Amino acid sequence: MKSKRVIGLVGTFAFAGAVSTAAFAGERTETNASCVLRNHHVNAVQPYKVQQRVGRVEYSHLGGATAHVAAEPGLTAQWLRVDLGREARACGQDTKDVRLLVEPASTGFNVRFIPRSPGDAKDVLRDVRETAYER
Repeated sequence: MKSKRVIGLVGTFAFAGAVSTAAFAGERTETNASCVLRNHHVNAVQPYKVQQRVGRVEYSHLGGATAHVAAEPGLTAQWLRVDLGREARACGQDTKDVRLLVEPASTGFNVRFIPRSPGDAKDVLRDVRETAYER
């Protein structure tokens, strides 16, 4: 009996999540990525995929964008994270909407732009790509 209740609750939450995502999908959020990345050379932009496991089934969905920032003399992952945070505040970007993660990579750094709302992931990816290719 408990398993039927759990399955029913999971189904209810999944439906509610789908409805809320659909409601916000039409609204566009500004990530202001061009302002945040203006002082750094972006080599490539890729979609950031999130793996989610529900029971025995694994789903993959778009979770944001990953920008590869070229290495510069004296630049570390920690310094890049601080610098991107400063630039976001100077541009007036609300850092509560998009989370920035910086990871070292072989020839530079991978900067992940992860929106708080999963429905905004496509907009974030588009904004970061426009930034990289407008230079």
